[in-house]
Amino acid sequence: MTGPGYHDPATGEFIEWPDLDPVPDEEVKPRSNGAEPVELPAAASAPFALALEEFIADKSETPPALIGDERENLLPATGLAIIVAKGGKGKTTLTVEATLHLAAGVEWLGFKIENPLRVLFIENEGPREPFRAKLEEKLESWPHELRGALFVHTLDWGAFSLAAEAHAANLRSFIEDNEIDVVIGDPLDSLGIDGVGSPEDTRKFMALMSRAGLFRDVAFMLLHHPRKEGAQDELDEASGAWGGKPDTMLRLEKLEGDRARLSFPKIRWSRRGSRRALILAFDPETESFTVAHEEEDEERDYFAEIEALLLEQPYRTAREIAAPKKDGGIGANVDTVKRELEAHPDRFVAITGDAAKEVGRHASATVWKVTRPSESPESPLEVGERESEGDSLTFPYREVRSQVTSPEPASSRPDSAESPESPGELDWR
Repeated sequence: MTGPGYHDPATGEFIEWPDLDPVPDEEVKPRSNGAEPVELPAAASAPFALALEEFIADKSETPPALIGDERENLLPATGLAIIVAKGGKGKTTLTVEATLHLAAGVEWLGFKIENPLRVLFIENEGPREPFRAKLEEKLESWPHELRGALFVHTLDWGAFSLAAEAHAANLRSFIEDNEIDVVIGDPLDSLGIDGVGSPEDTRKFMALMSRAGLFRDVAFMLLHHPRKEGAQDELDEASGAWGGKPDTMLRLEKLEGDRARLSFPKIRWSRRGSRRALILAFDPETESFTVAHEEEDEERDYFAEIEALLLEQPYRTAREIAAPKKDGGIGANVDTVKRELEAHPDRFVAITGDAAKEVGRHASATVWKVTRPSESPESPLEVGERESEGDSLTFPYREVRSQVTSPEPASSRPDSAESPESPGELDWR
C-alpha cells in the first residue's frame, strides 16, 4: 500500500512524499503572494476530474508574477527558477542583488517586481561570516527600503537538507509562520538531492520541494553548477537531469572588462518565445549589475565564424558546427547556428541523401558547406563547370542539381523540384 505522493507526468511513476511529520489540522492564513493556502487533507476535498466544459468554466485567479509580468513571467508565484553558472563567476552576487530587489519590490534588470516579497535565503556554500559581511557591505550602498522581508537561514549553517526530516519540517513551519514567498537555495546540489542528478534523483528532489510547498504556496530559486563536460544546448548545461523541471532557467557567464552575459535558455511562461541574452555591466564598488544592452548580432559574428569553419571543414551538421570549440565547433547554441544557416542561402548550402553519401556522410544527415556564388539559387552555374552528382538543398529547400553544360536561359528553365524531404524531417545532427 502506498502513502501520499504524486505521479510523475513524464513517466507515470508514482513518487511517495518523504516521511515527514504530518501537517497539523489548523486554519491556514491567506498568502500575501496570492497563492492558495496549502493544506494536505487525508482525503481529497475536490472532484477527481471534471468534464471539459466544467474544467474550462472553473476559472481561478492567477497570482501575479513574482518576477516579470503576464507577457514574460520569469518567476511565477509558487514556481521554480534555476540560475546556472560556474563557481566564482558571480551567481551568488547576482542572486543577492536579485533578493534585495524582491524584498524591496523594485524592478530587477528590466523585469517588473509588482509587490515587495518575503524571501528566505538558505546559503549552504562557504562559511557564515564572509556571507554576513557580503550582505552588510551590499546594504550600505542599497538605496531602497525593504518593504517586504528578507530572512537568512542560520540553524546548522551550511548543512541544510530537505532530505533531513527535521530540516524539512522546520522549513515548512517557517514558510507558514512568516508567509514566505520565495526560498533562495545555494547551491542546489547541497540541499538534499541524492545521487548525481539522474532523472530519478531529480524527481525525488522535486518531491521534497513539493512537500515544502513548491507549486502550492511558495516559489524556489536555486543556484546550480554546470556539467563539467559542457553541452551544445544551454538548457542542457545544468548538471543533472533538470532541463524539464524548472519554469525558468538562467545562465550567467563572466566576460572580460567587468561584463557578464545573462541568457535565458528557458522561460516556460513567456509569450515572446525566446529572448536575447542581456549583457550586464558590473560595478565592483557596489557589487551591482545593470543592463548594458541586449546581446546583438555584433556581439558575435556568427556568420563569419560559421563560414570560416565550413571553409576549413565542410560538410558539417548544424550540431557539429555548434559544438564546443574543444570539439571542433564554434561553441554556440545549435538553434542560433540553424537560424544563421537558414538566413544566408546565398552562402550556405545543405546537402542530404545521395549527395551526403558521396562526401562520406550518412544519407539521412543534412550537412552544410559554403557555396560558391555560382551554386547560389540566385545565380546559374558557369559554362563548363562540373559538380559531383547528387542533390543539394538551399532554403526554402529547393533542389539544386549539378549541370555539366551551359544553363538554359532563366526564362526557359522549369521550376525547381521540391525536396523529397520536408524541412521538419531533415536530420540536423
